[in-house]
Amino acid sequence: MKKKTLEPDVQVRNAAGETKRVPLSHFTRGSDEHRALIEGGWQITSVPARRGPRLTTLLFDLADVRRVVEHARKAPQQRQFYGEQLGPQVLLVKDEGIYLMSNGVPRDMLDGAPDELGAQSFVAYAHGYDPNVVTDGLELHMKCREAVGGDDFSEPLGLEGFETALADPTVTSIGLRVSDETIDIVVYERPPRTRRH
Repeated sequence: MKKKTLEPDVQVRNAAGETKRVPLSHFTRGSDEHRALIEGGWQITSVPARRGPRLTTLLFDLADVRRVVEHARKAPQQRQFYGEQLGPQVLLVKDEGIYLMSNGVPRDMLDGAPDELGAQSFVAYAHGYDPNVVTDGLELHMKCREAVGGDDFSEPLGLEGFETALADPTVTSIGLRVSDETIDIVVYERPPRTRRH
């Protein structure tokens, strides 16, 4: 007897409040099924639970991380984190995308805009999780959910590990290895030059 693997279902709802279950594969970007769901106004309401431990490595642009860390270190004040004053921190955030940002006040604003309500802060997006690049909101949501879970969050990270990595001239990029239990900084270095005889 041949064993059959069942594909997980996703529950979706439209503007009229109707719900239905569709295979997860229908959310493959560019597929006819995906296009039909989007055009029909269907949105995800639940996805299958993840099986097994999560382990994701998020990669960030070195220059963007440097800007976030320098702002956090140099800002005259820091935003409180759930009522606690933590000092200079880099925040790992998952909401519309996954990114790093400074907790410094005043905020590091995009294009030098004033720090006003609704203005955007500078953030260092993880490669592959930037809404300016992955413009399909459903696809971005699913990618972020698979990488770090479904709930939005903000996690403070101390500056020391970032500053050590940024001070090393052989480091070419910085990443975060995120599991259900830990967040670790990982660095990627330029390979050493070999001499030819």
